[in-house]
Amino acid sequence: MLFHLTTIKGLSHTGHFSFSSNRIVHNLKLSDIVFFEKQRRQVIIHTKSAIFTTNMTTSAILEQIDADFVQVHNSYIINTLYIEEVSSTFVILNYAGNSAEIPVSRKFRSIARDQILERLKSRI
Repeated sequence: MLFHLTTIKGLSHTGHFSFSSNRIVHNLKLSDIVFFEKQRRQVIIHTKSAIFTTNMTTSAILEQIDADFVQVHNSYIINTLYIEEVSSTFVILNYAGNSAEIPVSRKFRSIARDQILERLKSRI
């Protein structure tokens, strides 16, 4: 059975995340993105060196990211490459001398934990 790569949801073909902000198109390396923070229609993209803001749906984000990213809350999608500590209610991300404590909601707790452990095991 053959699959068209463009039909597999969440598979990044380029290793980049593209969006526009203030009429400027940005193309960020996925490995540079630490986490996405959603505030209503607005998305705040936290990278190792900068913060970007754009309007985008959660599904539009999920279509462009790869398996290193896990949604842990309705408002947060994290890059597992930056995980320093995991608890049942939060995840601490460490990047470029900064850290961020991201809440894990009850809705995503079980599946997020499984996905995070799977990603971390694959790196050992």
